[in-house]
Amino acid sequence: MKNIKKILIGVMAINLLFVYGCGKNAKKEGVKTEKIVVVRTVELKKMELSKRIEVGAEAKPFKEVVQITETGGDVKKVDTINGRWVKEGETIVELENTQIEASYMQAKAAYLNAKANYERTEKFAKDQLLNRLAQARFALTSAKMNLEKVTKGARQEDLDRATYGVETAKKNYEVMKSTYEKNKKLYEKKLISEQAFLNIENGYKSSENGYKSAKKGLELLKKGAQVEDRNTLKEAVKNAEDGYNLTKKMVDGKSWKYDIQAAKSGYIQAEAMYKLAKKNYNDLTVKAKISGVVINLDLKEKNRVNPMTPLFRIVNNDDMVLEVGLAESEIEGVQKFNKVRVKVKAVNSEYEGQVYEINPAADPKTKKFKVKIKFKNVGHKIKKGMFANAIILAGKHEALVVPKAATVVENLSTYIFKEEENRAEKIKVKLGDSNDRYQEIISDNISEGDKIIVEGQFILNDKDKVKEVK
Repeated sequence: MKNIKKILIGVMAINLLFVYGCGKNAKKEGVKTEKIVVVRTVELKKMELSKRIEVGAEAKPFKEVVQITETGGDVKKVDTINGRWVKEGETIVELENTQIEASYMQAKAAYLNAKANYERTEKFAKDQLLNRLAQARFALTSAKMNLEKVTKGARQEDLDRATYGVETAKKNYEVMKSTYEKNKKLYEKKLISEQAFLNIENGYKSSENGYKSAKKGLELLKKGAQVEDRNTLKEAVKNAEDGYNLTKKMVDGKSWKYDIQAAKSGYIQAEAMYKLAKKNYNDLTVKAKISGVVINLDLKEKNRVNPMTPLFRIVNNDDMVLEVGLAESEIEGVQKFNKVRVKVKAVNSEYEGQVYEINPAADPKTKKFKVKIKFKNVGHKIKKGMFANAIILAGKHEALVVPKAATVVENLSTYIFKEEENRAEKIKVKLGDSNDRYQEIISDNISEGDKIIVEGQFILNDKDKVKEVK
């Protein structure tokens, strides 16, 4: 820069001497002469430049979470303060909610019952059904024997067998009755399926009929059968046959599989309800979802907070992000992981970042494509809301370039001077991309190889006569 200033001063001095000399000779000769400005030029050339897109936006933390209570409740304890760094999973606020706690305990109990029922059904459903078939077969055989005995007349050994049959049927009936009563309570609480309960109820009724039939048969053997008694025994045989056939049909159709499926369905439903209740219960202890700094925490113990109330925010500014909008003409060549230079004037620092995300669809209102830029907040100097300027380097292209010093700004427009036939032509140009030394210029009035004035241009006017020095 110092060398350029020295050259400019030298050129101006030469120009002054040159103009003074010309003026002196003109006075002597009495002839009006034209000013000649000494300049230096370079050829306009093409160069490969990186496409540079300059944008600005407010810096935001890359990670920021608003923590909301879905359940609500009373504040039991506040475990931290604003501005404190917390780790992910650390407890921030503890809430109390008796309704949530009760729902959790009820859901847990229902889940454990449903799980036990499913496991029991899966393990024993088949054996229970086969056992019922055996009982139905025994009831049918007993009914037939009773009918046969009363028809033929009773002997002592028949009475003994009938007595034994009554005792066996009674024990079976008592076991089935106890099982029925227990499962009826579970069914009323919807802890077992309807199908499973109906199977147990059918078994209970079958055992009851078998017991009654055995008792009736014994009574008839003892006192002798009448016509109506024989009819009763015939009806008992018919009922026993129906019960046996139904149970056999269920065994042949492997109906225990449906019992298992129904129990499993109830278990899955209870598990889902339990998980939801457990989540709500655990959410009463509000923990940090990310590591970062706590802000906007304004709670006091015993305060009541309603469901869906924001409790606090956590900001992690290890990484920052800029969200910018690029026009159609700018988005071409911008790709994920393109390098970005980020300058934050407030902290007088420059950072290196990259394109993190590109929305492939333009915003319907602005017609711009949203691009997110991510960069490291080295030293944590940058705060949320600080303004940042970013330069996105998006691919390379060939451009006509001149040294940056060749451009002249006048009335908010940019010009260059082209030397042609010892005259300076003032040309308005549009600026394109640039690097540390060279600037792309765009105009229909320039082409590769043109001589562009790079020294002396600041004292030139359009059409001034010039003399080029090497």
